[in-house]
Amino acid sequence: MKLFADILQRSRGCIINSSGVFAFDEWGVNGEDFLTFEPKTLKWTPLSDLATPVAVEWNKQDIRNHVFGDFLHQVCPKAHDALKLKRAPWINESAQTGNFLGICRIMYRQ
Repeated sequence: MKLFADILQRSRGCIINSSGVFAFDEWGVNGEDFLTFEPKTLKWTPLSDLATPVAVEWNKQDIRNHVFGDFLHQVCPKAHDALKLKRAPWINESAQTGNFLGICRIMYRQ
């Protein structure tokens, strides 16, 4: 009997520096790029042929996409400011560039 395991990865967060805020929400499957969310257009872009039907379905969900956009544009920068004030030890902040990188990683194993 063969067992198959797929690994679903998600990276969501924002990078904040003197140039502004760069927000991202990206998905991968088994270590390969799969799908990415474009905060400016509030649309999903497939990064592989297998992701195209998922992108089509997810792009139909306007309310969810606006919630994701709100997280990336509003919540993430506010969370950065709050955490920076508390000097949370897990914040990855570069002393040289002043960049802030906040990432939430979710892994699902089947």
